[in-house]
Amino acid sequence: MARLTAIMTPVFALLLTVVSLAGCGNPSATTSTPAPTFIGTAADPVSGTAAIQTYSDELEAWAKAYWETANYGAFDFEDPLNPTGDEMTRLHEFADSMHDSLLALKQIEAPGSLTQAHGQFCSAMTGEISAMDRLIMAIENKNQRDAELALRMMSEARKAELQAENALGAYLNMPAITEN
Repeated sequence: MARLTAIMTPVFALLLTVVSLAGCGNPSATTSTPAPTFIGTAADPVSGTAAIQTYSDELEAWAKAYWETANYGAFDFEDPLNPTGDEMTRLHEFADSMHDSLLALKQIEAPGSLTQAHGQFCSAMTGEISAMDRLIMAIENKNQRDAELALRMMSEARKAELQAENALGAYLNMPAITEN
């Protein structure tokens, strides 16, 4: 039990960090988004600026929706070694909302200059969600080794996500928890 609790504690921390990313549109976040810099073409500066603003607005709307649907208690179990049916249902609903959120993120069209950074962000989020899926399977199968591997996958995906967040910094209002 102590070993599973030791494994699950970082999972909760990582998922909280993932969920906190959704705070990008949170009005209570104390950081402000710097004005995006011009990355358009010299031939059409207005459409370049408009595309960047549209991207920024869509990214903020995505983050706000993600924040509002996040279930912070999804991985809270009375007995981590034997989750109840209701706890597993709650966990699967959370996983479904994460998959829906990822799909919505991938549908945001990034301007040409931000395509690579947006792709990296989507890829990192995909890695975290894949790790979450593996962790859920490990919990269902009571497989401690798979849980450990899922946590490693989640950690690597989180590092990639932070790099992508840095690249998108001017377009993504990050909550204080992810900035520290």
